Amino acid sequence: MVTLVLLSQIQGLFQRFLNTLSHNIKLENNQQVSVGASIGIALFPNHSTDINPLIDMADRAMYHIKHSGKNGYFVHILRNNA
Repeated sequence: MVTLVLLSQIQGLFQRFLNTLSHNIKLENNQQVSVGASIGIALFPNHSTDINPLIDMADRAMYHIKHSGKNGYFVHILRNNA
């Protein structure tokens, strides 16, 4: 079970990763480029214990962040059908 503390640590890790990417990179020809990432997260065993559903959930989470403006991360949300 993912606790709020663990989820906070996961979010902190990905935020640091994105912060590292956010710095402009100077190429040999003095051109500046920027890099970003859209990261989808699914957690084992909380979201699934099988690889294919985990990949699918992470993929959907990634596309959620891409459609929300890119350059971020999103943790897959399980929905109750009850």
